[in-house]
Amino acid sequence: MENAIKVVAALSLVGAGICACSDRSEAQPPQPRATVAQTVAAPTAPALPGAATSPAAFITPQVADWSGRYEGDFDGGSGEITIARDGTRYVAEIGVYGDGGCVGGTRGTGEVRGGSFVFQSVYEDYEGVQQTCEVTLTPEGRRFTTRPQNCSYFHGASCDFTGSVEKVSQ
Repeated sequence: MENAIKVVAALSLVGAGICACSDRSEAQPPQPRATVAQTVAAPTAPALPGAATSPAAFITPQVADWSGRYEGDFDGGSGEITIARDGTRYVAEIGVYGDGGCVGGTRGTGEVRGGSFVFQSVYEDYEGVQQTCEVTLTPEGRRFTTRPQNCSYFHGASCDFTGSVEKVSQ
């Protein structure tokens, strides 16, 4: 994979006319860039039974519609996320219901960024400073991992929004 990245980087530099890869003294017009599919070779590791062997099999699937209800396991408890369209934007709610009484949740607006769904909830902390809790859902097969940033304000100390959920309804 490291060699494939080097090849893509070299082709990008050559295509942009940046690479001094020859002894030509005149600038050449930019050449069409090669696509990743044209430059990345199939994995060379020995195939395992049932393992993917083509480069396309390693690409994360795109989600056409993020709207729906998701359930799963979060750190310290069970988690639930609801995403709905509101005109041209998404609204999302997240909740965690933990062992020992740890409970939390928030609501915010969301958008699709590079194949993941990101939603934000803006709040004022205990000192009156505006903060943003951000939760990212990333598809991994049939499940979605959740990665929160700056969200401890919305849940107890013994549970968290970090985990894995599965879409259970539209």
